[in-house]
Amino acid sequence: MAVVVREVLTPEEVADFLRVSSKTIYRSIRNGELIAARVGRQYRIPKRNIELFLASRSTGKQAIDALFERVSEVALRYDYDPEEIERDIAEAIEVVRRSAE
Repeated sequence: MAVVVREVLTPEEVADFLRVSSKTIYRSIRNGELIAARVGRQYRIPKRNIELFLASRSTGKQAIDALFERVSEVALRYDYDPEEIERDIAEAIEVVRRSAE
């Protein structure tokens, strides 16, 4: 029997996976911190968005740098000014680093 790996999860499944309450997940979705797709009256969250959500909260330099790289890739795809985006992201990373100290 084949094992099915889900690429899209419900908020309840994400909460279970992260070991937090489903209220925390719904709050993160409402605040725009966790990106979810609305399907009918329910939310679905791609696994990639969960990884980005966790990376954005990491205090580790490697995770922050990976997030910076990913955002830069997306920005270039949509024809934004890379230098401006790089400055904005660098400032945001510095704020996160200072708050982690």
